[in-house]
Amino acid sequence: MAMVEGVLTTSVLLMLMMGMVDMGVAVFRMHVISEAARQGARRAIVHGSQADQLGSWGSTAFTGMGTSTDPKVTEIQQYLTGLDLSTVTINVTWPNNGNKPEQNVTYQVSTTWTPMMTWIFGSPTRTMTATSTMPIAH
Repeated sequence: MAMVEGVLTTSVLLMLMMGMVDMGVAVFRMHVISEAARQGARRAIVHGSQADQLGSWGSTAFTGMGTSTDPKVTEIQQYLTGLDLSTVTINVTWPNNGNKPEQNVTYQVSTTWTPMMTWIFGSPTRTMTATSTMPIAH
C-alpha cells in the first residue's frame, strides 16, 4: 500500500514541478520581450525627424524578424537573450503618421511559446506579444 501511495504522490509532485518549470519559461519569455519592446521604444524616440547626429528612422511602419540587420532590430537584439531570433517578430509604427517631437512611436515584439505540458496548458503553441509606446523626443 505504501508503494502505491508513493507512486501516486511522486507522480503528482513531478507533474507540478514540470508545470512550474514550464510556466517559468513562459514568464521568462514574456519578461524578455517586454524589456526588448521598452528598449526599442527608448531607442526610437531619439530617431525622430530632428535627429541630426543619430539619423532619422522615418515614419514608415516596419515589420521584421529578430534576425534582420535593420537598425530597428539590431538595436534590441541584445535584449532578446535566450530566444530564438527566427521566431521573434518586431513591428515599429508611428501611430500619428509622423516622426516629429511629441508624436508617438510604438514598438511591438512577439514570439511564440510551446509548453512541454500541453495537456495542462492547452494549445500547443501560444503567441506572446509585448508593446511599448513613447513620445518622440527629437
